[in-house]
Amino acid sequence: MGQATAFKKSLVKSDVLILGETKSAGEVRYLHGSYGFGTWTFYEAMILKITDIM
Repeated sequence: MGQATAFKKSLVKSDVLILGETKSAGEVRYLHGSYGFGTWTFYEAMILKITDIM
């Protein structure tokens, strides 16, 4: 099994742009927003355990 980071949609601030979500689970995985004079993006790819690919 792989592991991936996800956030509860209800806890994400309203000014954050949600780029990808799992509606049935109420989770978001890809986020974009601004901070100060810049922007940030959280893009998380699934990480597989080494034993899963052998």
